[in-house]
Amino acid sequence: MNQPLSNLAMRDIETLIHPYTNLSAFRETGPTVIEEGKGIYVYDHEGKEYIEGLAGLWCTSLGYGNEELVEAAATQMKRLPYTHIFAGKSNDLATPMIATSSRRMTLRPLREPPRSVTEPPGPKTQRDRSDEESCSAASRSAALQLRGGQGGA
Repeated sequence: MNQPLSNLAMRDIETLIHPYTNLSAFRETGPTVIEEGKGIYVYDHEGKEYIEGLAGLWCTSLGYGNEELVEAAATQMKRLPYTHIFAGKSNDLATPMIATSSRRMTLRPLREPPRSVTEPPGPKTQRDRSDEESCSAASRSAALQLRGGQGGA
């Protein structure tokens, strides 16, 4: 026999739509409430351990509870948690972007002018795929720099 659902579980069922979930069955069973993460594991509200195979849909691919990343994030959050580069502003947080972009420009010079933002998107080109790969490489580079390693796409 199923245990009664908690208040949190009931509110979750009534207010959220979970992707890739059989919502009819979900109304009966409720969510698995994850409360903690460590390394590749997450733990539910009863302490049951699961391997987190989705890595938070790619945003926690370095694992949970990595003290080095926690310390780096806390230091940065105390100093400047967020800023932007709109309207000609810059900051030292942009250093990894600048380094990666500079390196990328030497590897693959721009042969055609960038598309206008008002132009309708066309079919994906090799350039589009290359840009996506560069963004992925930039993300990996930033993660390495956070950990004190050498960056570079």
